[in-house]
Amino acid sequence: MASNRYPHVGAVVWIAAMSAGPASAQWMGYGNDPQHTALSTTGAQPLQQILWQTPVDYHYGGQLAHYGSPLITGANTVLLPVRNDAFGWQVEARSGSTGSLLWTQTSDYTPPSNGWLVPYSPTLAPIAGSTRLYYAGAGGTVYYRDALDTPGAVAPTQLAFYGLAEYRANPSLYDNNLRINTPITADRQGNVYFGYQSSVPGLGSGIARIAPGGTATYSAVGLPQMQSAPALSNDGGTLYMALNNGFLAAYDSATLALKSQVAIAGLNTLSTAAPTIGPDNDVYFGTLAGFGFRGNLLHFSADLQTTKIPGSFGWDTTASIVPASMVPGYVSAAGSTYLLFTKYNSYGYNGGQDKIAILDPNVTQVDPLTGQIDMLEVMTQASPQLAEWCINSAVVDPATGSVYANNEDGSLYRWDLATNTLSQSLVLTGGALQPYTPTVIGPDGTVYAIGAGQLFAVGAVPEAPKALLAAVGALGLWWRCRRSRSPAMSGSAAPPRFRQ
Repeated sequence: MASNRYPHVGAVVWIAAMSAGPASAQWMGYGNDPQHTALSTTGAQPLQQILWQTPVDYHYGGQLAHYGSPLITGANTVLLPVRNDAFGWQVEARSGSTGSLLWTQTSDYTPPSNGWLVPYSPTLAPIAGSTRLYYAGAGGTVYYRDALDTPGAVAPTQLAFYGLAEYRANPSLYDNNLRINTPITADRQGNVYFGYQSSVPGLGSGIARIAPGGTATYSAVGLPQMQSAPALSNDGGTLYMALNNGFLAAYDSATLALKSQVAIAGLNTLSTAAPTIGPDNDVYFGTLAGFGFRGNLLHFSADLQTTKIPGSFGWDTTASIVPASMVPGYVSAAGSTYLLFTKYNSYGYNGGQDKIAILDPNVTQVDPLTGQIDMLEVMTQASPQLAEWCINSAVVDPATGSVYANNEDGSLYRWDLATNTLSQSLVLTGGALQPYTPTVIGPDGTVYAIGAGQLFAVGAVPEAPKALLAAVGALGLWWRCRRSRSPAMSGSAAPPRFRQ
């Protein structure tokens, strides 16, 4: 059975060797790892039923919104950023098996103003063989707590990258003039990185790094792009950030000194696009500049000094990494060992359809929709209901050879790359006005997706009910056989009916 469920074992080995995360964390943050590859090391369950669901927004009313990624520990505790009754933010810990609430940690964070609801995006970080939760607080501060799988809230530790004494001496100054404005990203050594927006005198907007022991480094490099998560090279030595002044920049991850930068067009504060770092350290970043509302997926060398083949879509999407072995029969003309998954909507441009796509980043084509030279479309999948795909980071599952993505029709879909079919789907909501959100897989194979202000945990029908149904069927067969063989049973009452 294992070989049937996991036909792409080679791809699983490939990803485990390429970017293994901390053993105690299953899903660390946006895009899972510091490179935002969105690769899962666990095979997903079939999309048969909603196992449980819970709000991510207690005030959802169809508004334009982004929501932070669920985080999942190796012990299958789901940590969920939630907009609460007070219109503030909290992190809820829930059992991945049942959805039952284990604890709630409320934050005093307030997001920067923006046209869409800004996602609240904590992260998990490996600390001394365990896992720590970091989440944003007021005044540019960060809170953390340990014991993530233990029921009950704790008194969190508060940190301020510019000095906690300075914050406590004048909290209103910082609360009113300083805000973390990006998701938090953790590296594999437990350092956390984020961008901040500041109008505090003498403290310009920039980027910050906090080490596991609390030591902080920061640099006033300019205003980071709202909602764009920092990314790190595979060796952790380079930090990539998009800046509102029109640059994608690379920094030394320890000192935050500028290493290189490249001017780019199409940055937009409504977009959650974050850099994706390929296994070869190539850098991919989606922007709005391009054709219609589609944008482009920009592609650079690790030092940002060489511009490479772009992709034909970039609006509000973070590309996911797809091992080439997940697409049987495809042989890259450039020898690419990995491909890219991306949202590929048309938004009505030139009569095109809303799609998702697998692209070869090193092979060109003449784009049939735009006429530009861009990445080869290895395969695409159109929306079944002519609705847009509502994802900003989609989970890639090498074990089952699949990608899981939300659609504006309210359904979650499994894209089987071996057959290029939407082989499974499950209706989550009534559709329409879905936010752009990530999809995630937990350590037990549960698939998590967000729609209409709710987190949905999706998986297979549990084995116990299956066994019960089989037993009921056997009992019914036995009863029919007994009746047919015993004249004394004729005309007797029927056996009790079981609700299936």
